[in-house]
Amino acid sequence: MGFFVPVLMFVAFIFVWVGLTKTILALDRFFMKRSLMRSRRLDMKSTAALINLCFGGKTFFYSRWFPKRTAQGTLYEEIPCILVFGRKIFVLEVCSMPGTFRNTGDEFWLLTAPDGSAKKERRIKNPVLVAQERASLLKELLDKVGYSSDITVESMVIFTDKEHKLVDPDQTGLYTVNKALSYLSRFAPKTKPARRRMKRENQAMFDIFGKYSLAEKQAVARNNKMRHKKQ
Repeated sequence: MGFFVPVLMFVAFIFVWVGLTKTILALDRFFMKRSLMRSRRLDMKSTAALINLCFGGKTFFYSRWFPKRTAQGTLYEEIPCILVFGRKIFVLEVCSMPGTFRNTGDEFWLLTAPDGSAKKERRIKNPVLVAQERASLLKELLDKVGYSSDITVESMVIFTDKEHKLVDPDQTGLYTVNKALSYLSRFAPKTKPARRRMKRENQAMFDIFGKYSLAEKQAVARNNKMRHKKQ
């Protein structure tokens, strides 16, 4: 009997230690999530961190450059943020600039500074078109490698400055942070088997992305080399 007492005490200690560790990690995630949700503005990495805290798992693929056929040959174009939920893929365009976004209906929008000064009005690329073009590029890659038969690629534009304004936003795919999280929750796995399956599918997708994409330095060097040949 004397032998089992320390063994039982050790087992009990392990259970308590594991429980405390899980509680501490859960509290840490809770406070990090609350801090990010209260932020006035989120950049790309902070937005990705918030989504990971909400849904867990390895879901993001950051800042990679993918091949694109052009009149100059094969050039590489950056896709800053790809969110993967198994067979559902999102290409995110994060707009963290403050001010009023005016949808002009063409390839450029007008962004006016928060103080409304006309002198601070500038044109920016239409974020909806940018996200859609990047989603098409990713879809073409998946078609090329024969991996897109049951995979959906969707573009999303997330405005992360709480004081931003949209004027006549007549295009779909525009979200605030809260609306984006609500929409994405539809695709998050709800059970352990589903989460395990999504983890495997995500890893397979990340392997494909890693194989057919380049880091920024390599991509820029190849683009410069290709453009130099065409001159």
